[in-house]
Amino acid sequence: MDGAGSPLFADLRDLQVQQLLALGQKRVLLAGEPIFALGDAAKHLYVIARGSVALTLPLQPLAGARQLTVAEESEGSILGWAALVAPHKYALGAQAITDVALLALDGAVLLTFLRQHPKLHAALMTNLATAMGRRLNRLQTITMHTLRRDLERRGLAAH
Repeated sequence: MDGAGSPLFADLRDLQVQQLLALGQKRVLLAGEPIFALGDAAKHLYVIARGSVALTLPLQPLAGARQLTVAEESEGSILGWAALVAPHKYALGAQAITDVALLALDGAVLLTFLRQHPKLHAALMTNLATAMGRRLNRLQTITMHTLRRDLERRGLAAH
């Protein structure tokens, strides 16, 4: 897979998808390699073509701190949407769980291309917003379960 089946490209014509894929570069990482860190300048949007990636937060905001995995993403998933959305800083870290192949799209190049193709721009950003919403809903569910469990341990949960 080259990333063409990603939800990022949902409902786009084959020619449009091929144009977007042509803007990207294939990037291969070994298991354990970082893709980006929380707070890094977001220069690339990534589509996972093969493998699994952990989205992480540092347990302590110090260099070298252990990372807490908040989600695992696999083939077709979109990473690093901050490359297209201000303030262009990654809100999570990302690390390869397995060997991974990524389609890396330079955010500035992609935005320039999209501005020249307004209908494609609207469709791609709609797809991106949908993916962002799904990810945020999953993270909210995880957060609510964690808070509920913590409140139950403290005897503060309503039964």
